[in-house]
Amino acid sequence: TEEHRLPADAGGSLVLPLLPRLPRQSALGTTTMHRHLPSRRCFSSVLLQRCALPLVLLMSGTAANAADFDVTLDFWGTTSTVGSFAWAVDQANTTPGVDTIRVQSGLQIDADNGAKLASSPTWLTRFTESVTVEGNGATLVADPAYITTGGLIATKTNIVGSPYSSPLVPGDAVVRAGVSFAQVGTFGQDNSGVDVTIRNLNADGVASLLSVNDKATLSVDGGRYTNIVNYTGVDGRSAFVANNGATLNLDGIALNKNYPFGDIIAVDNDFVIFNGSISGLASTLNMQNSTITGSYGAGALNWVGGTANVVSSVLSNSGGLQISGGDGGIVGTLNFTNSILELNDGETMQQTQRILTGPNGMANVEASSILYNSVFSNGSNEPFGYEGMPLTAAQGGTINFDSSVVVPLNWDDFFAGNDTYIELTGGNLTADEFSFVMATASQDQAALQALFNNASLTTSGDTFAISEITGIDFFESLPQGAVPLTTSPLVDAVSDAGSGGANELLNPIDGQPLLFDVYGSPRTNGLGFRNTGAVQAAPVPEPSSWVLAGMAAGMAGWWRLRRRAAWGADRW
Repeated sequence: TEEHRLPADAGGSLVLPLLPRLPRQSALGTTTMHRHLPSRRCFSSVLLQRCALPLVLLMSGTAANAADFDVTLDFWGTTSTVGSFAWAVDQANTTPGVDTIRVQSGLQIDADNGAKLASSPTWLTRFTESVTVEGNGATLVADPAYITTGGLIATKTNIVGSPYSSPLVPGDAVVRAGVSFAQVGTFGQDNSGVDVTIRNLNADGVASLLSVNDKATLSVDGGRYTNIVNYTGVDGRSAFVANNGATLNLDGIALNKNYPFGDIIAVDNDFVIFNGSISGLASTLNMQNSTITGSYGAGALNWVGGTANVVSSVLSNSGGLQISGGDGGIVGTLNFTNSILELNDGETMQQTQRILTGPNGMANVEASSILYNSVFSNGSNEPFGYEGMPLTAAQGGTINFDSSVVVPLNWDDFFAGNDTYIELTGGNLTADEFSFVMATASQDQAALQALFNNASLTTSGDTFAISEITGIDFFESLPQGAVPLTTSPLVDAVSDAGSGGANELLNPIDGQPLLFDVYGSPRTNGLGFRNTGAVQAAPVPEPSSWVLAGMAAGMAGWWRLRRRAAWGADRW
């Protein structure tokens, strides 16, 4: 498919763009174009006197040509509809420089009302030049719908049929077709230098969000995305996709209820390829401070080749993580750091209830928490059998546990005699002395210490608060469900973890210290110890709206009384 073709030169070589011609003001006030070539005097003592303006222009790059385009209309529009989103993107694509698209604050934009991308009509648009989109809390709203042959009405909030197979079959009547938001760069060509930033733009009901192609860069900062339901007829389109040397940066995004309608691909008896709410091919993912919840992407993440960094994020009830290498020996690396993977309710397909590594794939799970309740797993027992949930290292893939915790609930009741942690065909599991891997009846402490190559591995003891209902155990809801009990061996298990310490926790994206846990509490205590897993302490709840309203009313009353006392009652 368009999203999963790997060119022969996927690794690519670095292509540096030529410096642009820079504008210079003429004596008459008109703008002319010149290349600024350094003179000998630029390197003399009078550099600041004679070369200041050329240097300033050189450092500013193409910013001098940049323009702003305002989106004020509440429908998508066309490239000729001034003030529409479609028009703004077209203007940015055809105007030199790094332009800015500013969307009117809080605007609800009807994504069904307007033109589609001519070359790919299931998409609204494509960014072909660098641009910054200031979303200002606006929302792209789509309302796809179809009527089944049986007369059922499927909408973005009423999913009909399996979430892992095509929603549209011959005979269905499409009321409003699904449409995806935007591509960044053109698939199959070198998009080096195309750098798109999107801030605080929300979406509700679009088929998928963004696909960044072939060496382009996309940075998404903030944004709430819900009911991302793929009714395009192109099955398996992930919410976010990165292809062929692209870079995808996600910071502070929240993805909820994503339905790509894609299934796993069974490669053989011990390996599958997830579909993924987020997927990538020979690319780089940097995801921080983000959440994926209640989604059915046949896995939350599928990354083949390249590097996927997931940091200080919560992936809840949306399937597991899969990392493998690509063709030609390309290595795939997943760094899952300071994060939570909850495999509880939500996506329950058995094959995706795991971290899965495949050929040339390595998953580094550091200071993270894996919470898995087997009562919610179902589906076919192929290709793994009822084993390897939630850790499967297959076909030479490796999973490294570093100061992390994994707890499976109800395993002995539902999958007795099966192994919850497995190595298949040369796979490898490792764990350090600060990690905790919960033992089961079929894999006791001795078995796990041998399996993870660590004779001191901790495998028993209290971990998290567990509720029991009719003999079945349940984790508490997040965030409380991931907070270690005070009596747990997880508490203060990692020594010398403070600033500059041997076990200081670093961000794999930029190498800087991670000072806070996944919920914002200080990552270490005053003595330089931190907990095993992603949570240091119970998060302080935010004040509810009624509490804030009460506080505001109380402050207003106090201020009135103070002014009455100062100015006299006759002023009021």
